[in-house]
Amino acid sequence: MLNFVQFTREYSMNNEKVIITLTGPSGTGKTFLSFSLFEHGFSNVVSTTTRMKRPGEVDGADYHFVTKEQFDNMDARGEMIEKVDAHGIGLYYGVSLAEAEKVFNSGKNAAIVVEPDGKRQIEEYCEKNGWTCVSVFVNNPVELLFERILLRFSEQQQTILKSSLDTEYKEKEIQKIIKSNAERLKKLTTFEQEKWVKPAYNGSERYDLVIDNFNSRNTEKIISSIIETVNEKMTCADYVNDKKKIKM
Repeated sequence: MLNFVQFTREYSMNNEKVIITLTGPSGTGKTFLSFSLFEHGFSNVVSTTTRMKRPGEVDGADYHFVTKEQFDNMDARGEMIEKVDAHGIGLYYGVSLAEAEKVFNSGKNAAIVVEPDGKRQIEEYCEKNGWTCVSVFVNNPVELLFERILLRFSEQQQTILKSSLDTEYKEKEIQKIIKSNAERLKKLTTFEQEKWVKPAYNGSERYDLVIDNFNSRNTEKIISSIIETVNEKMTCADYVNDKKKIKM
C-alpha cells in the first residue's frame, strides 16, 4: 500500500490537484496542523498581502508583499484563487494561482489556513477547475483557546522585554500586543463563535471534516482522518459530504 507522500505525488503527476483548507477560531492550532501535513505530501502556499513587511520577514518566503494597486490588478486578471480583507481595514491577503501551481509542479499538494469566506472561494475555484478541495474545520474548547492566546501574549511580551530596544519603544510595543490580543479575545468570544463555529456545527457552512478538539497528542489521529477524507473524495466519483465529526 502506498504511503500518503507517494499517493499525493502520484496524483499530482496525473494532474490531480488537491487543496486542504484549514479553518477555525483563533488558537485552535491550524498553523501547527498545516506544518504537520507537510510531512505527508502537502506544502504551504505563500500568500500575497498588501500589508507592510514586518521586521525579520522575507518577501517571497513569508509573504509576497505588494501594493493595493498591484493586488487589485492581479485580481482583475484572474490571478487570485481567494482574497480577504482579513481585519476589515483594507489590508488584503490572498492566494495566487501562480503560487498554487508552483506547489503542484513540485509534485505536492496544498494545505492552506483560511477564514470561512476564503474557504468558500477556494472551493468554488476548485470546482470550476477540476481540482479537489477538502475543507477541514478545527475547533477546541473556548477555555483552552483563551489559555493559548494568553500564553502567546506572555511569550510575545517576554521577547520584547529581552530585546535590545530602548525602554520607551518596548513599552509602546507591549501596548500594541496588549491591544492586539485583547481584540483577538473579543473576536474569539463573539464574532468567531457566532459566525464561524456555530455554522460549522449546525450545517449552514459545509465542511468535509469537523474536528472538536485538536492538540499535539492527537495530531497523528487527526492527520489520518484528514488523509482518509482526501482519499475518499479523490477516488469516489459519488462522494457525498456528510460532515464527519471527530470527537476527542
